[in-house]
Amino acid sequence: MFTTQIKKNVARAFARNGLVSRVERLAPELYRVVIRADFEGVHSQVGDKIKVDVGGGMRSYTPSRFSAHGLEFIVQAHATSAGSTWVRALSPGDEIRFFGPVRNFDLSLPNASERITFFGDGTAVGLFERFREANPQRDIRGVIELSREDGDSLRGATFLGAEVVCRESEEYGDALLNNARSKDWRSAALVFAVGEAESVKRLRDFFLTEAGFSRHQLRLKPYWSRYGKAHRKKLERTM
Repeated sequence: MFTTQIKKNVARAFARNGLVSRVERLAPELYRVVIRADFEGVHSQVGDKIKVDVGGGMRSYTPSRFSAHGLEFIVQAHATSAGSTWVRALSPGDEIRFFGPVRNFDLSLPNASERITFFGDGTAVGLFERFREANPQRDIRGVIELSREDGDSLRGATFLGAEVVCRESEEYGDALLNNARSKDWRSAALVFAVGEAESVKRLRDFFLTEAGFSRHQLRLKPYWSRYGKAHRKKLERTM
């Protein structure tokens, strides 16, 4: 408890203020948030995160764009969670408090020119968007799993630049795993998997045991878990 309170106090001490300039509903449960804030002299790289005060606590989001004058991030709304309630009520002109950007996930690439594949869910859409735009000369292919409603809304969206697969049940990762099993992986040099923890774990197991990948060919990041934060952190330590 004491350690948690210290972290909260540190977060408040280093918090920044931003002004919401735009909220775009990309799909029924997917929102793009654009904020204006002063980042003069601040460096950010692909994979960084910010932590936003959503009223019911702090939530982590990955910037999809960043400049000296502001940033953008994409929020996947999950049922009635604090972050989901917050983003659904957000409007231009609202003030927000956040801290960051801080280092979170290494997406640096080797010099090799082989194909790179990125698997993710709705929480990874912003990360993939920035990753792809930062590496325009690389062969990067994305596969994003969304609900049927969100998938139908975003299929063919030019900003996404990824193949959309739809989740047909409550089991996260089924559509991603089926997609992975349908492909020939002999030409892929590197695979990223980001999103729900069990989904990331299932992809890891497939690539190591069925596709013949080595561990150094995989970059894995569980962003969240349907079983809670402790479960996500436990799985992350094994990756």
